[in-house]
Amino acid sequence: MEKDACFQDSGRNFSLMKSAQYDRIKKMTAKRSQKGMTELKQLTMFYLDDCGYCAKARKALEELYAENPGYREIPIRMIEESQEPELADQYDYYAVPSFFDGKEKLFEAHLFMSYEDIRDEVRRVLDYALSGPEAAAEP
Repeated sequence: MEKDACFQDSGRNFSLMKSAQYDRIKKMTAKRSQKGMTELKQLTMFYLDDCGYCAKARKALEELYAENPGYREIPIRMIEESQEPELADQYDYYAVPSFFDGKEKLFEAHLFMSYEDIRDEVRRVLDYALSGPEAAAEP
């Protein structure tokens, strides 16, 4: 299965997340504790080394980790699809980066996504992993 080629990163700089968003993460973590949820979901991310969209997603992950240390606790299996094509073929996606919870696709990039769009989607995926689908839908 061949995946889409990607564009180069625009290299824009972005400011850190505001404290209200950090508080939201603390609230979601507290919800997890109240529900007795101790283990975080393991996510899988498919990417290509030469993919600009994938570079944006990795940059977003690093920024989100710096802004919210709780995100760093989420286990993410990073798979470079050209190095594991048999494994990649077992998942239902066309473009990279793509994030999965088991075989459930949580996010798949598409052409012309801005850095902000990718960052928002990566945040949604991380929120999902922390608190489940209901938290990812919260504003």
